[in-house]
Amino acid sequence: MNIAIIGCGVMGSSLARNITNVKKMILCTRHVKCLSTLKTELKCEVTDDACYAYENADIVILAVKPKSLHTVAEELCRSASSKPKLILSILAGVTLETLKESFPNDKCVRIMPSLPLIVQRGVMAVSFDSDVNQSDKKHTSELLSGLGIIAIVPEKLFDPITVLASSGPGYICMFLEAMVDAGVHMGLKSREAKAYAIETMLGTAKLLQDEDLSLSELKHQVASPSGATIEALVSMEKSGVRSGIIHGMIAAFEKLS
Repeated sequence: MNIAIIGCGVMGSSLARNITNVKKMILCTRHVKCLSTLKTELKCEVTDDACYAYENADIVILAVKPKSLHTVAEELCRSASSKPKLILSILAGVTLETLKESFPNDKCVRIMPSLPLIVQRGVMAVSFDSDVNQSDKKHTSELLSGLGIIAIVPEKLFDPITVLASSGPGYICMFLEAMVDAGVHMGLKSREAKAYAIETMLGTAKLLQDEDLSLSELKHQVASPSGATIEALVSMEKSGVRSGIIHGMIAAFEKLS
C-alpha cells in the first residue's frame, strides 16, 4: 500500500517509523528540512505539498493539529484525485462524523494513539466509519500491528480508553515520582531511586503479562502477614490513594464528555 502521512510531529514521525506493510511512503510537512534524517532512515519521499501526498496514496494518515483540520480538508478535497482514500485520523477529539463531513468522498477511520507507541508499546483505539469495508479494516490492522495493542472499539468507548491508556502515562509518572521522592527521603540517591522504581514497574508488568496473575494475586504474593508491604498498603488506603486515582480518572472522563 502507498501511504501518506500529513503532519510529521512526534506522533506522525513515530507512526512513520513503526507502521508496517508499506510499499511506498510519502511524508508531508511544511518544514521539509526537519525531516532529512527521517527521509534517509526510512528511504521515503518528503514533500510540503499535501495535495501531492494525498493524490499518490491509498491510505492517508492525518497527524496535523485538530484546529487545522478544516484548512487541510479544504485543500485536499480540491485535489484532482477521484479515487476514494482511506483516511486514518489521529486528531484528538475529532469524531468520525466530523471527519466524514470534512472528507465526504473518502472512507474514514478514527484512531486514538498513546505516547508509548513511540517505543512500540501502549494501546491504540481504532473505530471505523460504516462505509469502511473488511478489506480496508484488514489493511488498517496490518498497518498498525507493530504499535502495541490495537483496540478496535465502537467510537463511544474512545473517551474511556483515552482516560485509561492515553492519559495513563501521566498517572504512572506521578506514582513513580512519589516512589522516587520516598526513596530519596530514606537515603537513596535520586538517580538510583528512579532506576529502581522504573525497573520494579517494568518487572511487575511483565510478571502480570507472563504469569497470567490477577492484580490482587500478585499484590498478596508481595504482602506478607504483618510485613512492611501490607503496612504501606494500609497506610496508602487510609490516605486515599486508590480513591484519588479513581476520582481523578472519572474527572478526566467527565472533562471529555
